[in-house]
Amino acid sequence: MIWDILIAKIEAAGLAAAGNDMFINDFPAEVDTGVMLKSPLAGIAIDPNLPGYYTPNLQIIVRHKDPVEGEKLAAKLNHILYVEAPERYEQTAERGAVQINIFRARSLPIRYPRQEGGSIEWSLNYSTSFTIQARS
Repeated sequence: MIWDILIAKIEAAGLAAAGNDMFINDFPAEVDTGVMLKSPLAGIAIDPNLPGYYTPNLQIIVRHKDPVEGEKLAAKLNHILYVEAPERYEQTAERGAVQINIFRARSLPIRYPRQEGGSIEWSLNYSTSFTIQARS
């Protein structure tokens, strides 16, 4: 998966830090302000005719107590994660080399009502296209 690439972009922009206020697939209830990268509930489809090529719709959840600051954080995430020309990333110990072809918002952020703790959440939904080569 490409979580490490997205995390690096978000951290480089100073928007969140992994394990502190950025999480994958689990958002601790005690975190009032943060970001969660979320895998699709139905998984990521594979095509036996196109090995290593994926086009999932990915989701990021933003949580913030301040509605204005939460909207700003969502907009910044949409801006820094946007890809429409191929970006290439070297293989790591966890995954093969990656090429991200497209990563763009499918809609404006969807705002959800305040939670019991007073935070508000926004759902950011992305269309993506990327390849992951088999590790050598």
